[in-house]
Amino acid sequence: MENDIVFNAQHILADPDISLMSTEVVGAYFLLMCYARIMGQADDAGFSLPDDDKKLARWARMTDEIFIANKEQILMDYELEDGRWIHNSVSPRS
Repeated sequence: MENDIVFNAQHILADPDISLMSTEVVGAYFLLMCYARIMGQADDAGFSLPDDDKKLARWARMTDEIFIANKEQILMDYELEDGRWIHNSVSPRS
């Protein structure tokens, strides 16, 4: 399907950075990955998210305070570029 995200479960479970995340942060990480896929396509911006902490916190199902406290972990696979968080390890147009 067009919006499917394929990932290697063994790789995810073995990733040392992800293994250190709380359940809440892992959930936010995956929710934002889904939004990056859908929203990036809608904006023709590839696999990306807007640089908007309030919006990202809502999408991650977190309060602003909890999101900000965990933002570095949640967005560890993204780089900020031209006002968007671009995922650096997923093909933007697959």
